[in-house]
Amino acid sequence: MRSKHEDNAPPTRDATTRAPETTPGASPRTPATALERAPLSRDSEVFDSEAWDSLADDFDSIEADLLGDLGEEPESIEEPELIGAQVGPYRVEAEVGRGGMGRVFRAVHVHSGHAAALKVVRADMATRPRYKEGFRREVQAIAALTHPGIVRLYDYGHLDAIGSPWCAMEFAPLGSLRDREPRASWNEARAILVQILEALAHAHARGVVHRDLKPDNVLVRGDAPLRCVLTDFGLAHPGTRAMDQARWVSRPGDAGVTEAMVTAGTPAYMAPEQFRGDWRDYGPWTDLYALGCLAWELICGAPPFLAWSPEALAHKHENDPRPPLTARFEVPDALEGWLHALLAPVPHERTRRAADALRGLGEEPTRRRLASQQAHGHVGLGLFGLREIPLIGRADAQALIRGALAEVAQTGETRAVVVQGPSGAGKSRLVEWMTEQAHATGQASVFAAFHSPVAGPGDGLGRAVASHLGCVGLSRPETLARLQALSQRPPYADLLMRDDPLGLTEIVAPDAAGEPEGPRLTFESDRERHVVVRRLLEAEAARRPVVVWLDDVQWGADSLVFADLLARSPRLPVLVLLTVREEALSEQPHEARLLEQLLDNDNVTRLALDTLPEGDRERLVAGLLKLPPELTRAATHAAGGSPLYAIQLVNEWVERDLLTWTPDGFTARGELPRPATPAELWRERLQGLLVDLEHVEQARPMLQLAAALGQQLDAHEWRVACEQADLPGAERIEPLVEAMVVHRLARRQAGGWSFVHGKLREALEEEAREQRAWGALNLACADMIEVAYPQKTTTLIERRALHLIEADALEDALELLLEAAERYITIDNNERGLLLLERYAQLVEQLGLPPTDPRRGAPGPHRVVVLLHQEAFVQARDAIQPMLEEAREQGWTRLTCTLLTRLGEIHQGLSNVDEGLEAFGDALEVLERHLPDWLEMKAHILHNVARFHYEHGRVDLARSTTERALEAAREGGDPIGEAWSVWMRSCIALSASELEAAKADCLESKAIFDRCGHRRGSAHCVNSLAEIARFQGDHEEALAGYLHTIDLCYAVGLPQAHTFGRLNVCLAWLGLGRYDEAIAKLKELEVFYEEAERSGELAVVRAALALGAAIQGRFEACDRCLERSWAWIREADSTERDVADLMEELGGVLCDAGEVERARRVMAFAAEQWRRLGSPARAEALDERLTRLDARGEVG
Repeated sequence: MRSKHEDNAPPTRDATTRAPETTPGASPRTPATALERAPLSRDSEVFDSEAWDSLADDFDSIEADLLGDLGEEPESIEEPELIGAQVGPYRVEAEVGRGGMGRVFRAVHVHSGHAAALKVVRADMATRPRYKEGFRREVQAIAALTHPGIVRLYDYGHLDAIGSPWCAMEFAPLGSLRDREPRASWNEARAILVQILEALAHAHARGVVHRDLKPDNVLVRGDAPLRCVLTDFGLAHPGTRAMDQARWVSRPGDAGVTEAMVTAGTPAYMAPEQFRGDWRDYGPWTDLYALGCLAWELICGAPPFLAWSPEALAHKHENDPRPPLTARFEVPDALEGWLHALLAPVPHERTRRAADALRGLGEEPTRRRLASQQAHGHVGLGLFGLREIPLIGRADAQALIRGALAEVAQTGETRAVVVQGPSGAGKSRLVEWMTEQAHATGQASVFAAFHSPVAGPGDGLGRAVASHLGCVGLSRPETLARLQALSQRPPYADLLMRDDPLGLTEIVAPDAAGEPEGPRLTFESDRERHVVVRRLLEAEAARRPVVVWLDDVQWGADSLVFADLLARSPRLPVLVLLTVREEALSEQPHEARLLEQLLDNDNVTRLALDTLPEGDRERLVAGLLKLPPELTRAATHAAGGSPLYAIQLVNEWVERDLLTWTPDGFTARGELPRPATPAELWRERLQGLLVDLEHVEQARPMLQLAAALGQQLDAHEWRVACEQADLPGAERIEPLVEAMVVHRLARRQAGGWSFVHGKLREALEEEAREQRAWGALNLACADMIEVAYPQKTTTLIERRALHLIEADALEDALELLLEAAERYITIDNNERGLLLLERYAQLVEQLGLPPTDPRRGAPGPHRVVVLLHQEAFVQARDAIQPMLEEAREQGWTRLTCTLLTRLGEIHQGLSNVDEGLEAFGDALEVLERHLPDWLEMKAHILHNVARFHYEHGRVDLARSTTERALEAAREGGDPIGEAWSVWMRSCIALSASELEAAKADCLESKAIFDRCGHRRGSAHCVNSLAEIARFQGDHEEALAGYLHTIDLCYAVGLPQAHTFGRLNVCLAWLGLGRYDEAIAKLKELEVFYEEAERSGELAVVRAALALGAAIQGRFEACDRCLERSWAWIREADSTERDVADLMEELGGVLCDAGEVERARRVMAFAAEQWRRLGSPARAEALDERLTRLDARGEVG
């Protein structure tokens, strides 16, 4: 054996492994497509155990070094003698082990006599916060997991004398896998791997990644048959499945957590991302890499990579090829491929789920084997608040949701289930349970969004995307960099569009406060934003179906609109699960309308969740704690069908120390107090929490302030709000959050925490109102938004306005409400905008503003814009007249100018040329006389006037007006207005056949749009460049440009993808001679445009069909198409460059076919169109051809 001190070379594979012995002619492997059980074969020596033991000893201290306070000497404290002492309800019998951090004892429960392992942190280590924190996190991680393959944790506490934390867990006298003899067969190794994978599937589904899986951390519970359990979750990490829902966190920047802790693990089993410390890339696959190393050791006798230093080992894990499998016994042929898939160095190329690995072993994951198990028999009260709440009953509801997911998987189509019921009925717990099962069995990925009455950074789709992609806590540049990197990996690389990383960044981190300027993307509608998120889900669904959980949507209008988009999306394997609190929905008319609209879809089902039946209520209480029948019945009766109330009542008994141990479990110490009402119960539980805290007088207002911020709390916002309210900051926040979590009043989530239920938040709000503190707390919240976010998104503006209203600062709220409403309406979120306008009107009345105050009329123009969005032009015209009269009468010049502009846009929609130009002219007159500095509005009006002239053939006027609009936009610093004006100039040049000038302007416009992230404008420019290429005769380039336009339209969810994009593709096909394809698609578009009443596009389609009919020799059909095309152009007094170009080409086709009279008529119409379009050269050329035709009877 080579000594590790001889040189720096790592041990070679040949030195540590060799193939199993086989009989002549026998194969060491059995062929199998799945890794099913193989027959036994002889064992053989495969590694030098002395060398490996020495190597293991070297690495044993690495974890402690990483976790420790380097350079800090622990305080010297004498260890107490614990043998024979009682620790909590346990009597200590013997010490069975000790390490650098603590000691392990064998103990027995004084009442039940049940044996337990008691882990106690060393007294000197208990003074070091990081060790204490690591121990606490291990306790929290294991306590929340109840599975037969995960070590059972019974109780938790602190030694009275020195404060050392301790925990009691199941005693495993058989030791760990490290202590066992080497595996003798594939069947035995496979059984171990199946048990570990089932336990990992359960943990991963609950957002827990172990991060230190190795033989030492797999305890042996029994020998016949062999039963294994996972232990030592001290390094556990919240996984990407649901970082926001993780019950604890372990990330840099969290209390007591360092970068070293995040990197920690055992190097022989660590995934490459762990060596790098890329904790945002941790997930189930991280543990599966460790499992691959462990499996390799079970089968070969040593892990796949060995080296003499962590650095060398890290290099091997990341860069070396996976070694060939050299098994000690007969194994299936497929095993090596299965292991290599687990050991892929790149995370996204690795096996993704424990369920996937189980299926690779020929083991189908089942709900029963991966679900939580009730294990309350020896559970102490110290951990009660951390235990997972069992799901009892609801079999029909579970079956309905399970069936919907199966249908999604089978059909690839979206389904949605709306779970609706009263508060406390268990809606969210049901959906959470179903998502955990879907994740554990590998049936689906999970995407979750939460909502609260006061929307905060933890609410809605933005936080859901951030959590799903591991972006919570990143700055905007860091978010963009991460999303750009992710977009290069499967499955995103093939399905996300080029701008989607930037679009997702706008959704996740729209506020770039205090950060360098970077690329931006402008969403012009909520649909555009929703389409980006839908594409993200499409990418996720390429691997497996996705369950989208939208919780408490009675406060989530945006998520309801998104759910409706998903429900109407074809071929998208997504199951949408929505929870709705009935009594809260009655107070949210906007959300109620959106919900009914969603339920109108055939693929959406309503699931009414009633109160829990009595028998199930008793089973629920019995599952919480081992109670005598009389206490179970008392809690059941008090709950009145509400699972939430039953849980909180038992929590109250535990926290008030009203229960005591007996040999049969827990019983009451005396007569229990009369059950409180739900609201009183929440208050009593809060009071019990606060009594145990230092600085209780400050903790209560801190929690009330949290309630003012909303259901989901962002740690930074809460800290800044505390500063604004002159309350303690970070040093008091973490202990308070920890106490809330332990008392089951809060859940940790990425970047903060959330109240365990909305009723608790409401109880705090009610308490603050009674104390007349609610207004001041909301004022602090409003100030927090002003301080924390120098750049305001629409949501932040709305939030600040609503906080000011709660603070009774109505004057300050008024302007903010109007600004938020205007922004919502601008992006086509009309209903939200109208709701805020209604709230604005209510404030106007509350403030008693006089009739002459212009703020009374301010909502009018925005209401008109909503009607314009709905193309209700006549209704808008009727509505605007009294508004305009009042504005003129009161002398509200700015409002008058705005209303006149809207009136011009109404006439534009009605094709009333003279009336529209008059309204725009009046608006310009008011503007120039009274508001000369309002350059943005001036540019907007002039742009609309230019459009009017252009669309009706007044090319010279259109050109001069566009130049004035461009000048105003540039002078006013309006880049979007500038880009539209340059694009309009390009269109005018194109209509005049000035192709090079048109192209230059179009490229300039596109550059501005791209710089501003304005994708709709960019799409128009790409389409115009394709038009220019077509008119230059380059139909291939034109076709490519039109297809790119369609992609851009789909990227932003624009309907133009079905209009000018596809129509222009047909025109390019005609130019390329692909007549059959073009005509077939044009006929489809004709039907579409007729139903949509899109007359302009219909005129172009019919002109193109006329050309196609002439090419095919169907001249009568050509005549019919022409008449129908020309009729609209003449009636609307409009011009269409495409029609003129098609007519000129059609004239040539007719002449070639000898149809001289038809050719003469068509060319005369084309010449008229070219003149009106400002292209006299094209018109004169046609006139000349017509003259020759008249003179010689032919066209040259």
